[in-house]
Amino acid sequence: MGADSNSPGGLPAAVRGASRALLQVAIVSLAYFLANLVALLFPDTDQILASIWPAGGVALASLLLSKRTRWLLLMAGVFIAGVAADLLGGRPLLSSLGFMTANVAESLTCAWVLQRLCGTAIRFERTTEATALVFAAIACNAVTALIGAGTAALAAHASFWPFWLTWWVADGLGIFLITPLIVTAPRAFHRLRTLGPGKAAETAAFVVIWCSVTWLIFQNTRHPVLIAPQPFILFALLVYAALRFGTHETLDLILLLTVLVLTSSKVREGGLFWGGDSEPERILLAQIYIAAVAVTGFYLSTVLTERRHAERELSEAKTELETVFEVSPLAMTLLDEHDRVRLWNRSAEKMFGWSREEVMGRPNPIVPASKENEYATWSAAVLRGQAIAEFEAVRRRKDGSPVEVSLSSAPVYDSEGMIAGRMAIVADITSRKRAEEELRKSLAEKEILLRELYHRTKNNMTVIISLLHMQAVQCGDESLRRAFDEAENRIYSMALVHQKLYESGDLSRVNLKSYLTDLCEYLIPNYVIDPGSITLTKELDDIFVQIDTAIPCGLIANELITNSLKHAFPDGRRGTITLTLRLQGDREILLRIADDGIGGGDLVELERNPGMGLRTVMGLGESQLNGRVTFASGPGFSCELRFMGQLCDPGS
Repeated sequence: MGADSNSPGGLPAAVRGASRALLQVAIVSLAYFLANLVALLFPDTDQILASIWPAGGVALASLLLSKRTRWLLLMAGVFIAGVAADLLGGRPLLSSLGFMTANVAESLTCAWVLQRLCGTAIRFERTTEATALVFAAIACNAVTALIGAGTAALAAHASFWPFWLTWWVADGLGIFLITPLIVTAPRAFHRLRTLGPGKAAETAAFVVIWCSVTWLIFQNTRHPVLIAPQPFILFALLVYAALRFGTHETLDLILLLTVLVLTSSKVREGGLFWGGDSEPERILLAQIYIAAVAVTGFYLSTVLTERRHAERELSEAKTELETVFEVSPLAMTLLDEHDRVRLWNRSAEKMFGWSREEVMGRPNPIVPASKENEYATWSAAVLRGQAIAEFEAVRRRKDGSPVEVSLSSAPVYDSEGMIAGRMAIVADITSRKRAEEELRKSLAEKEILLRELYHRTKNNMTVIISLLHMQAVQCGDESLRRAFDEAENRIYSMALVHQKLYESGDLSRVNLKSYLTDLCEYLIPNYVIDPGSITLTKELDDIFVQIDTAIPCGLIANELITNSLKHAFPDGRRGTITLTLRLQGDREILLRIADDGIGGGDLVELERNPGMGLRTVMGLGESQLNGRVTFASGPGFSCELRFMGQLCDPGS
């Protein structure tokens, strides 16, 4: 089997993953075994259970720092390590099995509850995580302690409820002290490496004071140095520790307190401030005291850690915003509700000429006297909560010269949600406005030239039409005269397009409906002696196209209408020509011209040998417009053209 070439040492990724998992299980199992042995140094009065159970915190911390896929493997290692430690300490096998079942259930339940409440990334830096840990140490542990108490009652004939209470408090202390201590250890080690001499000296001195005061309080001997030594003195020191040190260091101090209290003479022999006639009572009272100190210290340090993180994030965000504010190429200002300047960046200094020192705390200086009413109106709107974007206005520089700007402004709120002022972002658009004006003038000039071009083109075509007409009049050949007339009509259809463009407000599009209507009204009188004998039926949509589409359509319509007028109604016959223009779908245009005349004869022969007019229709429709031309005959004659047009917006 080939090895993974990308893995160190040539080992496959699966093998390396399994090796890391086994190493983690081995480390956790060893730590649990040692913690178990340490816990047995603090037995209860019946020598059955420990007064504090740090092994529970080790197991829970290992679960919180691991993937859920490894939980069962870790707990298997913990179970074996716990049984081995119990047997080494002289505990019976059955009792050990029952106790470890309860311990494993406790760790799994607490880990699941913590991750359900706080997510998988638990670092004990938030008060919600501290609350969840307290809940898990109290509630989950209270349930699993029933298993341990039941085991002790059956195997060692211990009293159920006293044993349950001792288990509950001891495991709760172990969870509450050891779990966050392990989880926060990496950050504590990092702080330790960067610890300065002054901070190190302060920490060492405080540890000495803390241990000394704790020892003096919980010893039966009298010490004149400490006046009225009472346990509550430690709470004052605890507040100092939470303020000056981190969560990990505070828990270290509480762990020292736990060892000193549980081994003190007042707990073993009597003389506690709270009383306690028997050692079990004194151990329980000491445990409750330690729990109170632990909860207080943990909450204080967590709250302060969370606050420090929030302050650091706020400081970083402020620094980032200040950097953005200063390096922005746009002028940015912050005004309070009385229109006094609170912030004024470098771009504002460049744009308007006033330095920051000249404007800070003073009314906004950039508003010209002629624009004060306009400024007051939109300023009041922003202070009512309305944001304004890209409002074009005129402002003034320090030298009095005007500057055209684009303003965007939004309200700024204070911590109570009240509007405390407004932020404005100002862009100098003087160059843009000047360019727009020059472009507008250039376009106007080009429009005049283009309109003149259309007009002259139409006039030139009109001259050509007149010349052809004069030539036709002088020509004695009737067939040649008809050829001149047809040429005139074709030229007119093109001239009419330029006339429409010249007369329209938009020089880039033609309305096919208007164009074809005017073309028909021009053609009918030219070919029919009695125009009233021909009825023109129009079914036209408003379709706007460019000139390169309009001219072929006009030429096609000219050929087809001319063909109908010349051949469909011989001898003054009356009839109807139907002109249809439809937009089908998004882009397909249908142009259909039909008459109810005598018909076009054999369509097969017509398509095989079309005349000049129909050849023009097919050439323009299929080659230039890329469309499809079809003919139909009987009754009458019709031609249909379908093509995909380059449409223009009617409102453009």
